Amino acid sequence: MNLELFGLPLLGCVLMLGILGYLGIHVLRREVVFIDIAMAQTVVVGMIAAHLAFGAHGDSWLAYACGLAAALVAAVFYAFGRSRARQIPLEAMIGISYAIAAAAALFLVGLAPGGHIHIHGMLAGSVLWIKWNDIGASAAIFGAVAAGFVVFRKPFARISEHYLQAARPGESPWETGGAGKVIAWDILFYVLAGAVIAWATRIAGVLLIFAFLIVPAVVSALYSRRW
Repeated sequence: MNLELFGLPLLGCVLMLGILGYLGIHVLRREVVFIDIAMAQTVVVGMIAAHLAFGAHGDSWLAYACGLAAALVAAVFYAFGRSRARQIPLEAMIGISYAIAAAAALFLVGLAPGGHIHIHGMLAGSVLWIKWNDIGASAAIFGAVAAGFVVFRKPFARISEHYLQAARPGESPWETGGAGKVIAWDILFYVLAGAVIAWATRIAGVLLIFAFLIVPAVVSALYSRRW
């Protein structure tokens, strides 16, 4: 009982902190601090839509799939927006997307039975009630995403550090290789981030995920610029 009451939530937080802490370093280098909360809000819209359309509960795989689909749309928007509208800061686009997603979430919550429960769930999550199957799924999803970050670490790091330089043609498949490939790498990066955020939001809610993403990265940036 004590293990399930205290150990499982702690283990779940450690798993989320590990992957979100690394993702937060990229977020800081790209200067898109609020992308997590905007994408998480977009995920919530997908999950509420799944509940309205299919009767899916927030902890179901169908809700996660719909939330991930919403995150994929956001990923494409951010990748193309950063490349095509360089005169507009990406943070401005993120703010606009967050406002639209928040308005859509409030509208859908008004249509859903027990809307106040959805509001509480998307803000606070249910990390205290996490189960072993959630731990296993979290380890699998976060492990797969972490493997993607390891395999593609060179182009991801190059784009995060020097976006304009990364848009120049590269010399190998591991280089970014021009503006078109930068968009493709950006989409892949945001898709991987969306997979993590969609699952973590389902467990821990928007606010805790934002803290896990930003706070460790900010603290580490105070002492080191290394990856």
